[in-house]
Amino acid sequence: MDCMVTDPFNVVIEQATYQGNTFPTPEQEVVICNVFTYLAGLIAASGNGGTVNIQIVFDPSMVGSGNGGVGTPLFSYQCGIGYSIVQEQLNTQSLALPSDFLHGYIYINPEYNWYTELDLMPPIGSDEVDLYTVVLHEALHVLGFASHMGASGNAIEGFYSMYDLHLENATGENMVLPAGASGDCCLEYQFNTAAFPNMPGDILNCGDVLFDVTQAPPAHGQYEPPYTDVLAANILSHLDITCGTEDYVMHAGITAGPINTVDGTNNIRRTLTAAEREILCSIGYDMSPVCDANCFVIVHDDGPFVLNEPVEVLPYAWLTENDFDADGNYQITFDFTCGDVGNMTFAPNNQTGELTITLNNTPFGEYEICYSVFSCNGALCQSGTVELIVAQEIDPSVCLGEDCNLAGYADFELFPPGDNTYYQSFASPWNSQVIRIPNPVSGSLDNSVDIYVDGDNQYVRFIRCQDCSQENLLVPLCDTIPENCRITVSFDACADNQVNGNQPVTLGVWVLSQLPDPMQLPNTTVCNGLLLDNSGNVIGTCIGEVTLANCNIAPNEPVDFNHYSIYFPNGFVEPITHLWFFDYPLYQNGWTEIAMDNIEVTTDCQNEVTITPTVLEACIGGQAVIEFEVCLDGELGTPADITLEPNLQGIPGISLSANNPDFPNGVATIEGLLPGECVTLTLFLDISPNFQPGTEITIPLNVDVSGACVTDPGGQTVTMTLEECLNLNCDCPPGSIVVGSPGVETFLSDLVPGTLPANPNTPLNITVLGTLVIDANVETGTPTGIYTFPNMSDVCMAPGAEIRIPDKNTLRVISSHVRGCEKRWKSITVETGGTLQMFGDLGCLVEDGQYAVHPQHKSTVDIRFSRFNKNYTGLYFNDPVGEFTLLPFFGNRMYCTETLLPHYDDQDP
Repeated sequence: MDCMVTDPFNVVIEQATYQGNTFPTPEQEVVICNVFTYLAGLIAASGNGGTVNIQIVFDPSMVGSGNGGVGTPLFSYQCGIGYSIVQEQLNTQSLALPSDFLHGYIYINPEYNWYTELDLMPPIGSDEVDLYTVVLHEALHVLGFASHMGASGNAIEGFYSMYDLHLENATGENMVLPAGASGDCCLEYQFNTAAFPNMPGDILNCGDVLFDVTQAPPAHGQYEPPYTDVLAANILSHLDITCGTEDYVMHAGITAGPINTVDGTNNIRRTLTAAEREILCSIGYDMSPVCDANCFVIVHDDGPFVLNEPVEVLPYAWLTENDFDADGNYQITFDFTCGDVGNMTFAPNNQTGELTITLNNTPFGEYEICYSVFSCNGALCQSGTVELIVAQEIDPSVCLGEDCNLAGYADFELFPPGDNTYYQSFASPWNSQVIRIPNPVSGSLDNSVDIYVDGDNQYVRFIRCQDCSQENLLVPLCDTIPENCRITVSFDACADNQVNGNQPVTLGVWVLSQLPDPMQLPNTTVCNGLLLDNSGNVIGTCIGEVTLANCNIAPNEPVDFNHYSIYFPNGFVEPITHLWFFDYPLYQNGWTEIAMDNIEVTTDCQNEVTITPTVLEACIGGQAVIEFEVCLDGELGTPADITLEPNLQGIPGISLSANNPDFPNGVATIEGLLPGECVTLTLFLDISPNFQPGTEITIPLNVDVSGACVTDPGGQTVTMTLEECLNLNCDCPPGSIVVGSPGVETFLSDLVPGTLPANPNTPLNITVLGTLVIDANVETGTPTGIYTFPNMSDVCMAPGAEIRIPDKNTLRVISSHVRGCEKRWKSITVETGGTLQMFGDLGCLVEDGQYAVHPQHKSTVDIRFSRFNKNYTGLYFNDPVGEFTLLPFFGNRMYCTETLLPHYDDQDP
């Protein structure tokens, strides 16, 4: 069942079966939906906000023994401070995520006997746990009622939470302090060691830490040691009734029955206290009329903004349209040094809220500036980048490289988007070459053709009606087509015929040898042979017409184009300089809009090079083999010279193979190719093992041709889909990241950031081949390093695979599953000075290893509540005179449920 409650929550409840019973029951569904209906009545979304999708799952494996539920926030973070993506969705809806993306998860334990009476009648039984209280409690965690502070006051995974900014001691000293700007960050943060010198001891007692709202509730939950980073964050993520003043929903404990049998507190807590509402306001939620979101900002990147005037004015409101400032004042500061700005100059005016940009003959191209928004109290700052595009005049007489298309600019990507920008963007004299057709009613001669945007694509749009503009499209060619040359014209187009019931629209296509004199043509022109101007001069001929498919045409909306091609076999008796497009008939009511894109004009009076790539194989951790068939077509007898160079820049993990006879040093050269001949070239590329199967890689191909042309020389590409050619039969979930190669050492420092995250905060799903060396200190540039396999990670080990932890490095494996593939893997080897930690609420499960954990002399091993199954040896130390530290080591279990996998080298020791 799903419950789309009052905006902004959409709750997705996943059905599950546990011990023969189906969850949730209808009564449990009603309770869950009522919880979010209650929250929806408290929390308001901003005008730019969107729907928040929350998934509820009944799954004991995700909760852990003794827990009724788990709710974990997903964080967005910038410069050391994170906030729940629920807040981002509520306030800006600017996440680049699909509409069904899940913004939060709540896991419920089906082993509990859940109490579901909304009216509390009959009263809760002594063996029942109140489902409403648990779901509401976990929902607040998902909203960001959560600390991200570790046991030493450290920022877990590199950032604190908004919640942490409001934690203080009894004398009002904050735990986290602003530390000024640094690099790309307008504000960074540090732990207040002076006020909290004895972590984690400074947070262990109720009342040690308070939340800085009116009632100063104690931020505390009672947990037993050891005090890991995760446990410290859990302590701070709750409110403690035992020394507080209210029945907090966010109290850390709940038992069966009406009263908590551990601490005597009420178990049924279905209403947020005043303090909890104020906390939600403090971390960025609008809880009006109780309180408003307080001193909270979100900033997103902006642009592109097109600049084509010497002086442009950019309103601040354009930048903040997709941002959120809870107080609405948007205290903006600019950074004009964060990116390339060429020789532009800037003058911000905070009083008028405008940024004046002066172009000092700035070259055409993309540029970037940055801006920051501080919260009202100065404790939070977010930054965004602004993309600026400087547009220059278009010279249509310049053919683009060796392109066979004589209208190479007619994909319209070089034009600034907007109304009436097509003709205006041409350099002189082409900006005045506008064919004007009189309006049959008013006689006006307007022809203001527009450039529209569809996602990342631009196209041209022109309009015609009985009493409005008679717009048409004139396309200058970059080179004159000689007389009697065969011509092919192709284009994408469609028509939006308003009011007329989408009646047929015909688009005529003409080639012109000269422009009309004067620059006018009659509104009765149709495509039926020679074209005469108003003076009776023959200026061209019709080469064909097409009936356009219907489509919707609107700015910033997708357009469903059809592709059309017209072949003119006889050529024209005069040299051709322009194409002209005009639609008809002229309907009495409504108007007709035409959209066109990707206009191409080619002729047989030039030889053409065609390049056809074929991907023979593309194996992850192996090679890609790509064949290129290069042919020269045409009737001119002159040969062509061709070079091909794959551009691998910006494609990490793909490199040129050492043995490439057809592409020495990455460049293939063909000399003297004659018309009608073809040559086949083979390219070999090495592929990193760190790609996921199904990854598509597109490689640009630089093409240089003399003696011929090539269609779209700057757009030649080859796309390959990477495959896992070696089938390891691992049971890791789909999309497992393959790390390393058989028999090869792969270093963590070469994988992050990129293949693996530097500070993972969500489960990893990896398959290890060869030896993975955890050299986290090299990656961080610090004397010691720590890398974490987070809670619920999946680690598949190929036959003989090994994870090695060198000196001064620590690998933390938290509640994760390590197992083999077909044969046993070698070991997790802890070298001298290295440390392995295995722990977590659910413990770790380690299976199928030869020597699953192999400590060496003077290493350290910390394993708690973990299970070792089907290993030849679970913990293996074979140095008769050496020693290692095994502390702590408790709650672990070693057993064997079935026959071991075969030894990876086919012999037992």
